[in-house]
Amino acid sequence: MRPYQSEFSLGPHRVEQKVLGGSFLKRVIRHMRNVMAHPHQVSSLVLLVALFSFTGNIAFAYFGFVNKGFAPEVGSLSIMDSIRQKLGSDDGGILGQPPLFTPSVHFKIITDPSPLSVSAESYIIADAVTGEIILEKNPDTQLPMASVSKIITAIVAKEQIDPRHSVEVTKESYNAYGTEGKLSIGEKVVVSDLYYPLLMESSNDAAEVFANDFGRDAFITLLNKKTIALGMYSTFYEDPSGLSPKNVSTAHDLTKLGIYVYAAYPEILDITRVKEYAIYKHLWKNENVFLTYPNFLGGKNGFTNESKKTTLSYFSVFFRGDDPNSKATERPLILILLRSNDRDKDAAALLSYAARNIRYVEEE
Repeated sequence: MRPYQSEFSLGPHRVEQKVLGGSFLKRVIRHMRNVMAHPHQVSSLVLLVALFSFTGNIAFAYFGFVNKGFAPEVGSLSIMDSIRQKLGSDDGGILGQPPLFTPSVHFKIITDPSPLSVSAESYIIADAVTGEIILEKNPDTQLPMASVSKIITAIVAKEQIDPRHSVEVTKESYNAYGTEGKLSIGEKVVVSDLYYPLLMESSNDAAEVFANDFGRDAFITLLNKKTIALGMYSTFYEDPSGLSPKNVSTAHDLTKLGIYVYAAYPEILDITRVKEYAIYKHLWKNENVFLTYPNFLGGKNGFTNESKKTTLSYFSVFFRGDDPNSKATERPLILILLRSNDRDKDAAALLSYAARNIRYVEEE
């Protein structure tokens, strides 16, 4: 199985050329000349153009989505989204809105927002409950996700392995790159304890212990099946830890994962907020800088040379409404960063920008 790569095309061009190159085209041209020679027939020309446009859109939808296997409800773009992608930067504005803002039901941007500078190649801030995307940049660009991979590793382990089961650290698991977890060959660890080095210290050997105990190839197959079940069609796993640069995803896909975890596996977030966890022979410590943020709700960071710095994290943010005298509304947000040069600075910039420039409007 290979990582998803877009090969978007507009249908079988040979067929189009064959139709347009025959006598049908000549008849159309003659008709158009007749119409232009008689102004009262211009309405017929307009109708004809509209018919061609409608037919072309139908063909585009079929060959672009149905024939290529895309799901319009997942990957379709509004006109504003298309413009935003073409701009491809944080600079400038369109129709009074910066290109990084996505209109939603509850959130809206102020008229003259402050500037925003973010190093991440791709990011999203979204509501963790409603899924409304507030800010985004290159949300569908497929990039390495590094140890953010361990979130689905934890989910699949929870779904497939008894938490009371003792797993043995094999030589293959021990040889995984990195020293986090400090497990030793032949050591046995209860599954419920193994989640702590996996999610707190980002232990690659812990990820491999889960996979090897279950059957590594079968476990990786389940990781990829889980992404499909969650609608993460641009996500691919080659290993359970995220060491491989072929473990790729998009900010949109990781937002879907974030919403799912927040609703179905809050205990995973609880583990990522634990500062220390001790069992016999081990004291695991959490060095995540976000633990110093009072509004941090949990999450997972990652880093490799290929991925740079990544995160799928949650923060609680207070938003003001249109009425400056109204009580601020607290919302849990998902923050996705991919290929960031400075994860801490990017996170602080995005969260601060959202709190200052975005308003939350209650539904009437």
